Amino acid sequence: MFFSVSSTPPDAFREVIAEAYWKDTITMEVTWRNGSFPEFICGLINLEHLNLSANFLEGNISALICDLVNLDTLDLSDNALQGCLPQGLSKLQKLRSLRLFKNKLTGPIPKEIGSLKQLKFLDLSYNQFSGPIPDELGDLPNLFSLMLGYNQLIGPIPEQIVHLEQLKAMSICLDQLAYPFTQRFVDRIYSQEVCCKINGEYFYLEERKVREQQHSVFRIDGTTSSKPRAGHVYRLN
Repeated sequence: MFFSVSSTPPDAFREVIAEAYWKDTITMEVTWRNGSFPEFICGLINLEHLNLSANFLEGNISALICDLVNLDTLDLSDNALQGCLPQGLSKLQKLRSLRLFKNKLTGPIPKEIGSLKQLKFLDLSYNQFSGPIPDELGDLPNLFSLMLGYNQLIGPIPEQIVHLEQLKAMSICLDQLAYPFTQRFVDRIYSQEVCCKINGEYFYLEERKVREQQHSVFRIDGTTSSKPRAGHVYRLN
């Protein structure tokens, strides 16, 4: 069953939702202007696809959404949702796409997202998340796209993320450029253009030898006047 709602649902529609609890509703797209998160939707235990994007939703994301254990895709992007992500996201073990970009979400990125082994698309960009990038995001073997840009995240990129074999697109925050990158990051992520931009602009790296050691580290190049190809590394003597 497919639901598409184009206005604030009246009480009669809420009764339909309650009845659909026992039926096979699997996809719901809602276009309304109610202002708060529609908790009544969380009664649809068979729901697999939920799209509430671009609805001017405000307030917190209800913790009841974690009861929708059959969700495959969840899109709450382009709203004005606030606060931290709810606890209990680890219950969404079938989730393959989580899109929360362009909201006002705060707090740390929950480590429990790393338990969602089916996740392929994770977009948390354009929010106000803070703190370090959790190492646990490197435990997502199927992750194809990881969008973390335009937040207030601090600290280096966890090495576990660099080793994700399926990862083909990633965005980061300015503070990540303050830390050295490894050879693995350059070979697997940077040079292959999985991540070579910050806030829409290319960044370039310098290779710097570590004294009395065989390996190099890579830091942001701050003197670039020309614009070489994406993923370029300056080799310093």
